[in-house]
Amino acid sequence: MPECPFCKGEIDSVYEIITEENSYKLSLDGKGELYSKLIGSDLEKVYTCPKCGKELIHLWNRMDVRDFLKEKVIFLYPDDSEVKRRGEYVLYKGKIYKIIEKKKSDLLHLRLVEDELIADILGADLEDKEDT
Repeated sequence: MPECPFCKGEIDSVYEIITEENSYKLSLDGKGELYSKLIGSDLEKVYTCPKCGKELIHLWNRMDVRDFLKEKVIFLYPDDSEVKRRGEYVLYKGKIYKIIEKKKSDLLHLRLVEDELIADILGADLEDKEDT
């Protein structure tokens, strides 16, 4: 079950909050009256933890949250005691993840390495690193 990086609670759902952000052009008409014209509209989706309410994922583009709920995508702090890192790969709770990006909140955005052979090789390498 996925874990919230903030409250460490196990969660089986996220809240999807949709807001609409509109852009307007403000001008004066011929009589000096202020008027506005809608020039753009974007839907913004924010996904939050149902336990603590903190923002987990904030993207303008649609993200498939299924990967997060299936633990194929996780978010961790780099200084988490269970994180073993080498380059762009992380061993966490017996699984190998590749770092996708570092979020503004200092969280690492990680994607599960699903190729078993590569995961086994990287896992052994990261385990050896700890033993030496």
